[in-house]
Amino acid sequence: VTPVAPVRRTLRSRIGGLALAVAVPLVALLVVRAVLRRADEERRLQDRAAELVAIVVHDLDTEVEATEAQLRTFARLLAAAPLDARTDTVLRTLLADAPSAWTNVWIVDTTGTIMATAADRTRLDRAAFAVGDRPGVRRALATGGFTVADVVRSAVRSDGARVLTFYAPLHDVRGARTGLIGAAIPLDSLDGVQAARNLPPGSVVTVMDTTATILIRTLDAEHWIGRNFAGTGGVESNIRVGRGVDASTSADGTTRLIGWDRMRTTRWIAYVGIPAAFTTDVAARQFAIDLAMGALLTLLVLLWARRVAARIVGPIEELTDDARRIAAGDEGRRSPIASADEIGELARAVNRMADTAAARRDQLLASQDQLRHAQKMDALGTFAGGIAHDFNNYLAAIGGYAELARASLDAAHPARADLDEALRATQRAGELTRQILLFSRREALRPELLDPADVLADVDLLLRPIMGATIELAC
Repeated sequence: VTPVAPVRRTLRSRIGGLALAVAVPLVALLVVRAVLRRADEERRLQDRAAELVAIVVHDLDTEVEATEAQLRTFARLLAAAPLDARTDTVLRTLLADAPSAWTNVWIVDTTGTIMATAADRTRLDRAAFAVGDRPGVRRALATGGFTVADVVRSAVRSDGARVLTFYAPLHDVRGARTGLIGAAIPLDSLDGVQAARNLPPGSVVTVMDTTATILIRTLDAEHWIGRNFAGTGGVESNIRVGRGVDASTSADGTTRLIGWDRMRTTRWIAYVGIPAAFTTDVAARQFAIDLAMGALLTLLVLLWARRVAARIVGPIEELTDDARRIAAGDEGRRSPIASADEIGELARAVNRMADTAAARRDQLLASQDQLRHAQKMDALGTFAGGIAHDFNNYLAAIGGYAELARASLDAAHPARADLDEALRATQRAGELTRQILLFSRREALRPELLDPADVLADVDLLLRPIMGATIELAC
């Protein structure tokens, strides 16, 4: 295992830990934010659904109350008028003063037969005048009060549109009840129903009476109006609770966010359903987007950590490897890192240390060479000193015998000059041995002033034989 491995593990793990320490709280914060945001969005959608159904209920209640007030006003106007052929004309006049959405106004006697109508009688068949079998008419006759009656096909409109019928009691001048005055309003003109036009596609407004029978529905009315859902758990619960919001699958198989509320005037239940694609699915998509943003942020942090590791750990690993190679003896190894940050400064410091170590190594090698040379010279001096000492002894003997020989000869003897030269050579050789002894440090130095010419003249005879013919000695 090389020394690089612990560095790699330590630095990379620490940088990775730092990245996780940053990423985990951020991701947790984003997840919490996403959950809270989804909860807030769901609450906002539920509040919106509750608000919409409250608007529908308010509009329907307002329209019922306005219709009741209008019919009671008409009933008071008709109380003193006799019921005859002119009544149809009176009803037409009253219809002209009624809201424009009304399609007809009529009078029903106590047997449930229409006795007068604002509509053109020639366009009505006989069955249109017999309404006593309708549950709403029977209820109005039985209670003697204002009644929101039945949803029926209009006998007046050519398209046979569905209309909601209303009845108010009719009395004579003595206060005796003589029948009912009725009015018909097309379902599509009710303000509460028209609110569905401003809702997203697929939204539906449904109104059920107290028996859980659908009276009004804005989508596929032909299929749903008149269907009874009594005994259905969800409907029974809604009727019992009276108000609420829930995300569920409607009877038509579409998942909607549904708000329901009870009408104050009729005790009917009104529903407003908005498809999940515009409500809960939007919140779910936003939640998924928030989670994706958290995942993306985590990925970016990890990529950032990887980039930082590559920019920090990589150079440190390279620098560590350079230092290891330099320490192992690769004297020419230098770090190529030249960045301006701390790692670059560290690399330059390592290079300076390597240069200093190399210079000191060179100095050490030079010192070792000098030491070896000094040791050699010392050995040589010791050796030369020994030789010079012995040679000096021989010179002393030679000089002594030469002195004795010279002393035994007459001054005119021809050999005397040769002995004088031999004595001078012996003296010069003695000087040489003293120099060798000085070189070997076996004799103290005694500096003297010398004339180089005199010295060369003294060694002239000694040097000429060894200089050769090509060298000339001039003093």
